[in-house]
Amino acid sequence: MVLYDGEVRIKGNRAAVLAQLLDPFKLAGVLGFVQLIGVYDREKKMYVSLSDSSEGVADDFRVVYCLWSPDSKPIAFAGIMKGPYLTAGATEVSGWSDDGKFNWRLTTYIREHAGEIALKVVVDVSMQGGGFDKLLARNKTDVGRIAVERLTSYFTTYFRESRGPNLTEVGKFQGSLEMALQKVREIAKQIAMGGVVVRGGDFALLVTVCDGEIRNYRLHSKGEVLNGEEVLSKLVFLEGEVEVVGLEIPLLDLLEHRKVRR
Repeated sequence: MVLYDGEVRIKGNRAAVLAQLLDPFKLAGVLGFVQLIGVYDREKKMYVSLSDSSEGVADDFRVVYCLWSPDSKPIAFAGIMKGPYLTAGATEVSGWSDDGKFNWRLTTYIREHAGEIALKVVVDVSMQGGGFDKLLARNKTDVGRIAVERLTSYFTTYFRESRGPNLTEVGKFQGSLEMALQKVREIAKQIAMGGVVVRGGDFALLVTVCDGEIRNYRLHSKGEVLNGEEVLSKLVFLEGEVEVVGLEIPLLDLLEHRKVRR
């Protein structure tokens, strides 16, 4: 495996940056060397075209990889891309060619520091197998280098955080999921309008709050999206360390934002 990494500091909030990194179409477009052509449909149990998918959220894609040979000729081959997934403090996406000779993994780490976001991008690339390895030897470093450069350049040059209402952090907690669910109820009581976000290793839970009361649950887990009471039954099977953040939207900011949108 060949590893390449880079780090940048950008203006914005964590949620806005995560939204970009967890969008597979946005991510593939920025990276450039992977094109999404199909998605795995769990109901049909097969890969289908993007327009034929019966699911709203996907994390298993049929793709075409396009790399360059040492003499600058394009080389295309089919494969798979999995993700992006949300992990503790990071996002992760990976993929491989059908023959297993090309493998890659991209991990982004997000840290908030002094009103900025520190974004670290790490790419692992592996190529192997006789003539394939010799033909694409240069790409071992080029794929990683270009991926890091493209992603960091996108956030420093093109990324603009949408101007929505300001979010005020109400409370934070880090620990077991069982304790976190208790904290969610405690934090919710302090929020007039907003929500509580719970981030785990492979899932994210959004709890909508109004007047200190929980109004709805929305769970994203491994490509599956659940709402309402069905979320509570799913949480029984989840475990591990999680991060909890309570966010409140000041009423005046919300009204001003709605006025601007009109």
